[in-house]
Amino acid sequence: MDSMINRYTADRKLRHDDAYTAGNVAGKRPDRATLVYTQRCKEAWKDVPVILGGIEASLRRTAHYDYWSDTVRRSVLVDSKADMLMFGNGERRWLK
Repeated sequence: MDSMINRYTADRKLRHDDAYTAGNVAGKRPDRATLVYTQRCKEAWKDVPVILGGIEASLRRTAHYDYWSDTVRRSVLVDSKADMLMFGNGERRWLK
């Protein structure tokens, strides 16, 4: 589930629950979680390559209109400073 859609409603209001967090507690994950978690991984393990995959990275793999900020944002690959982006389910790509 995309972190922004999971956190906000279509009216840009905060959701009161999070089905993907322990105890259904809302607000546990940051906005644009892919960017935040990639940056934290890069800080902790500087020499380890970070590869993005999944719905959030796939939807934002190119420049895109960001509904939440009402701007055109760059690719998540550029903004996150990850090393590679796999379209779709990243885990399945590794098996092939």
